[in-house]
Amino acid sequence: ENVGESDTLVNFDELAKIGLADPDPAVKVLAIRSLWENEDHHLVPILTELMMGDPAEDVRAAAAFALGKFVYLGELETIPEAIRISNVQNLLDVLNSEELPMVRRRALESLGFSSHPKVPDMIKKALISNDSQWITSALYAIGRSADEQWSSFVLEHLKSADSEIEFEAIRAAGELAVDEARDALLDKLEETTDDTEKRYAIIWALSLIGGDAVKEKFADLLENSEDEEEIEWVEKGMDNLDLGNDLDNMSMM
Repeated sequence: ENVGESDTLVNFDELAKIGLADPDPAVKVLAIRSLWENEDHHLVPILTELMMGDPAEDVRAAAAFALGKFVYLGELETIPEAIRISNVQNLLDVLNSEELPMVRRRALESLGFSSHPKVPDMIKKALISNDSQWITSALYAIGRSADEQWSSFVLEHLKSADSEIEFEAIRAAGELAVDEARDALLDKLEETTDDTEKRYAIIWALSLIGGDAVKEKFADLLENSEDEEEIEWVEKGMDNLDLGNDLDNMSMM
């Protein structure tokens, strides 16, 4: 059992912060991941230093990815403006540098949250790169963008034969609530029987898109599914649909 989750009094953050200075790259990566819920903006310069100067590629990539949370917090204006600006600029610098592709791709994924005017061009460049890993990262960034201009790209990549690209397109279709993806996702749910991770991603995406056809499908799954974990996902999806309907009703009022 995960002690950190079962006892809210146990806080590993201080231990993880010590881990950021450990000489072992694996410990540093673990420490970065352990701090994923920590919103202390004082971590930004530490993570930036790791992203730009650590000798290990895995550490630089993990730090670049972790900085995405602070891009998001910057958009919400919950961290100081100077830190928001410098964080986005540092990620752009890494993305446009001669750094190794994995680190640059993580920087792009983090920049997905950003409203910086240069970011859409960076996403587009990755989408037309003909490199499956860059396309996957671009779709990941699109899922974070809340920008409907990407809907046609998402629909196109839902048809991809590359499983990772398809998976990120499914997630992005849900995050952007692309109505036109509903039927394609319902068909995918019918076709996908042995890949549970993909099935759950489709269920969650459909719950974000909503609609009567989705509600009917979820009711059918709840009645006929024998997989307890899947039933749990469908129930979460149903809750999400109800929440979406409540928000729609409030906005109409």
